[in-house]
Amino acid sequence: MESLTIQVNVLVSSGYVLLHSVEMSFGKRSVSLVLPDLPVLCGIWVGCDAPSVQLEPARDAVIRPALPAPPAVPAAPEFQVELIDKKVAPEMAPLLRRVREGLQARQRPERIPHGVNGTYFLKDKSGSKIAIFKPTDEEFCGSDGSDASDDSSSFGLLPGETAVREAAAYRVAREHPNPAFHLVPPTGLVRITAPRATFVPAEPNATEPVVKTGSLQEFVYADGDSEGCGAGKFVVGEVHKIGVLDLQIVNCDRNGQNVLVLDNDDGSCSLVPIDHGFSMPAGLSLGFGRFAWLDFPASLEPFSVATPAHIESIPVERVLKALADDLHVRPECLVGVRVSHAWLQRAAAAGLTLFEIGDAVCRRNDCALPSDLELVYEAARLSVPADDDAAFQDALYRKIDQLIEDVLAQRR
Repeated sequence: MESLTIQVNVLVSSGYVLLHSVEMSFGKRSVSLVLPDLPVLCGIWVGCDAPSVQLEPARDAVIRPALPAPPAVPAAPEFQVELIDKKVAPEMAPLLRRVREGLQARQRPERIPHGVNGTYFLKDKSGSKIAIFKPTDEEFCGSDGSDASDDSSSFGLLPGETAVREAAAYRVAREHPNPAFHLVPPTGLVRITAPRATFVPAEPNATEPVVKTGSLQEFVYADGDSEGCGAGKFVVGEVHKIGVLDLQIVNCDRNGQNVLVLDNDDGSCSLVPIDHGFSMPAGLSLGFGRFAWLDFPASLEPFSVATPAHIESIPVERVLKALADDLHVRPECLVGVRVSHAWLQRAAAAGLTLFEIGDAVCRRNDCALPSDLELVYEAARLSVPADDDAAFQDALYRKIDQLIEDVLAQRR
């Protein structure tokens, strides 16, 4: 019967016994293991018959220093998703938690290939899409500039402002006292910290942290958009609510693809407005031309009895203050919001339809000619001293009332 022999070689240095190597043999097979001179805590070895242990001094041994510890591998930065606009924390907190869990599970953001701005699907830890992220540094006029376009000037927006407008549209809808008008999916400004590889697939091993600021909106699973559905099936009240929102925020990009459609069990369709980055321009110029809902039959229907009352109750001063204080929307952009709201409020109270109200805001002749509301604003502005806000408001209301009379006269 072959026996297993283990030979332990030690060194004695500076009063310490160092474990130098171990040699094992079993019949004709043997293995040697050189160790980094590890200290032996106990110098007593207990021998036994099988296997036998022999303690012998090392031959021709050289005392070597212990091997240095391997360099520490820098840890990847912790994934962080921080909400900038704390006022929307109650409704955004669950979404932020799921986004953070998805990033920690290495669910890479999925860049949407179309559109002017850089836009990403963010996913939960299972890989399901749960949010839309639009970073400010990938906007049409952002710092990376890959999709930069001269069209940006027609909207009067500056670099980084389209993400702010996404959050602003939600704040405007959220401030409405009637929850039935809260159509915009929860949206907020966030700051995401992640390894560079998270947003740069071409550099899968890049671990240095990057910080991206942008808008985060809850993803909505829809059955289509309004361009691919029969507008006759749209619920009248849903169309009116989107129209009211667009007029409040001076939306310059309400095309049919920006209205999601959800099929109802009764055969009708509910609508969800998205993509509000091109809103609240500096002034009243709607560079795109027309609101998509002007082509919906529902826009020709009169408002319900309750809708003008709901519009009247919109706390416009509180909304303007929130936009200025919390989201830093420029004063010249808030002027358009104030003027458009005044027109919406007085025109709805006078019985104008959504079509009549929206048509007056849109430019004529392929955007070459100013809209009726732009002409009203300019006339009121030029009729009073520049620093007299009270006189301007009175003049604006008079001009608006005259425009309402002109629209009503066209019915007769």
